[in-house]
Amino acid sequence: LAAKGIEVGSLQTPFEIMEDELPGKYRRMMCVLSGPSFAKEIAARMHTAVAVAARDPEVADRVQRMMSSPEAAFRCYRQDDIVGCEIAGAMKNVLAIASGAASGLGLANNSR
Repeated sequence: LAAKGIEVGSLQTPFEIMEDELPGKYRRMMCVLSGPSFAKEIAARMHTAVAVAARDPEVADRVQRMMSSPEAAFRCYRQDDIVGCEIAGAMKNVLAIASGAASGLGLANNSR
């Protein structure tokens, strides 16, 4: 699942929704990947750092090893705060939209 945000009504994150919906044997394998990254910059091998979080540290370690690539300048940092990782990812987009709106209104950097 590639999703971010908070569900209206339940206020659940995508990870929490998937925990409720998936059979138990798959829940252990879930993780969150979040961070400031743009596909175009990753493809251009520009330095990118993201966070990977999971309930099972072994899953997070495995994803970190599989996704990190020195050749592609892409690095995953393991952490255990799943909710923090998801909320930060969702809030980053809200702030980016507000900053873009402020820029479009011609406001200076202090307003963004």
